[in-house]
This record gives sequence, C-alpha cells and structure tokens, in this order.
Amino acid sequence: LWKYPAPTRIVTVLAFAIPMAITGDYSVAMASHVSLVASILSLLLVAWIGWRFFDPWVAVLATWFMASNFTELGLARRAWSDALAGLCGLAIIALTCWITDGRAIRLRLTMQDGYLSRFHRRFHNRSVYLAFFLAGVIGMLAKDSVVLCYAACGLLLVGFAVVDRDWSSVVWLVLGGAGSIATALLVLVFAAGGFDRAIAALPRLGLWFDMETNANSYLQACCVGPWWHFPAVLMATGPCAAILVILGVPLGFRRSWWRCSAVLTVVAGCYLGIATFGPAFQYLRFISPANGAYCLLAAIAGVRIARFVHDELGTFGKPAVAALGLLALIYGVLEYQEFCRIVVASGMQDL
Repeated sequence: LWKYPAPTRIVTVLAFAIPMAITGDYSVAMASHVSLVASILSLLLVAWIGWRFFDPWVAVLATWFMASNFTELGLARRAWSDALAGLCGLAIIALTCWITDGRAIRLRLTMQDGYLSRFHRRFHNRSVYLAFFLAGVIGMLAKDSVVLCYAACGLLLVGFAVVDRDWSSVVWLVLGGAGSIATALLVLVFAAGGFDRAIAALPRLGLWFDMETNANSYLQACCVGPWWHFPAVLMATGPCAAILVILGVPLGFRRSWWRCSAVLTVVAGCYLGIATFGPAFQYLRFISPANGAYCLLAAIAGVRIARFVHDELGTFGKPAVAALGLLALIYGVLEYQEFCRIVVASGMQDL
C-alpha cells in the first residue's frame, strides 16, 4: 500500500470535501475545480510577489510565464494535491519575502510616541511571523513535499536574522518552527485517532532511496533515470523559461532585491536539485511548491535583459523591447499549444 500517497494530506482532503458537501457534487470534476481555483490564486500571488518585492514588469512577465507553464497547466486540470501545494509554497515564499524586505516594518503611524511606535512595529512583525508559521502548518498538511519549502525559507530567515544580529528573531523563529511542526503532528494525531496510527501513516522516505526492492514499482518505472533527464524535460517543456531561470540567479541579486532573490533561488534550487539528482523524484509534480519561484526568476532575467536592451540601443530601444514583448507573448501561446498536444490530446495521466 505504500505505493500510494500517505494519508496525511488533511488540508487537501478538506479542500476537496468542503465544496463537495456544500454543492452536493461528489465527482472528480469538483475536486479538479478546487485545483483550478488554487492555480488561479497562485497566479495572483505570483503577480503580487513580483509587484511588491521586485518590479511591476516582473509581476506581468512572471504571471504570463506561470499562466503558460507546462506544469501549472497540468496541475490546474487535475484532482491532485499539487496545485494546493503550489499555492501553499507560494504563500510561504511571499511571507518570507515580506519578513526579509525592509519595507514590511515601515509602518505609517500618525502618532509619534516612541514607545507606541515600537509596540506597533513589534506587533506587526510578530503577526507576519505567525502568518508564516500558520502557512507552514497548512502547507505541511496539504502535501509532504511542502516541508522542503518551509524548511528552506525558515533556515533563510534564521540566517538573515543572524547576519543582522537580531537574536530575538532567531529565538522566535526556532520556537515558532518547532511549534508549527508540533502543531501539524498534533493535528495528524487527532485525525488519525492516536499517536501510533499517525506515525504509521507518515511517508516512508526509505522507499525513495531503496531502488533494489519492488516496494514502489510506480516510482521505479516513471520517476527514475539519469540525472540529465529532468533538466532535459524542463528544456523540452519550456526552453525559454529554463534558460532565463539560469540567468535570473545572478541578475536577481540587485542591491534592493538580493534577499528576496535569495529566497527564490534557494527554494527553486532545492526542488530542482533534488528532482535532478534524487533517486526517484524526476517528475514535474514534485516541483509544484517551487513553480512560482521558478517563474519569478525567469521573469527577473527577462525584465533585466529588456531594460539592458532599452538602455543600450538608444533610439531603437523601445522598438526592440516591444519586439521582445511580442516574442514573450508568442512563446506563451506556443507553450500552451504544446501542452495541449503532449498532455491533453494524448490523454497523459501524470506529469
């Protein structure tokens, strides 16, 4: 039975069950509608992250890349947990950027009392941290792969706090992270009806590392291959975005962006690295929590390149940028057509 997903994705079950109970429609189509809504919310969240922490044009281009992304198109039409996992991952990334961005703590207070200002600032900071921990709990209970995104963002926040010598935030993050994990486990214990049942239901990571047995025949058949298989899949399903992501890592480290860019780079790098070099993770659904970070990195590179072209070509700058925009538009349309040809027309059952 361990070839099937572990029964620990309580948030996914509730997200599917509540609309079904309200509408009386218990078909798979209703569950796929939930995935569609989660995908649309992910698009909005990508746009907000791009606009809030980077540049309005980054928001536009990242949203377009996300809307035509091969993986996202596949997740939005299926009754899987991955669209919800992608939304949860994006929420964690957004809150991490909010915490690291200096503008998040600049409150526009009308009162000038120093103590009151410090009190409101402290309350504001802690409320964002609490939202981060809550997003982590929800993400871990939506799909177990979100743990990687939550852990990476949490460790980055601790690292930033250490660099800033903000020891109170270090303590807050350590205690909050431990508390969020304990909360998720308590929810599992309550749902399972006991501690032993909850522990027995947790995923067995050994299955992903022991390819000598037949414990997970599906993974061995569909998700195992040479390391270069997964990068080749990314190039085949979105060559322009894949190349721009590589360029987006160095181009994203502007002085005002570098911490938020580091968040995107680390999250995307963790998932892409494991999918590439891991023993049985070579499938597109695995990287769903980092899909938004992937598209944002590509958009950052695209906008930086367009600005360079605009500044360097002088009189011909604007027409050249307009041509690049037209190419991006055509690229997205071609990506959607390719998705329809490969996945929809063939009836492909997995990604």
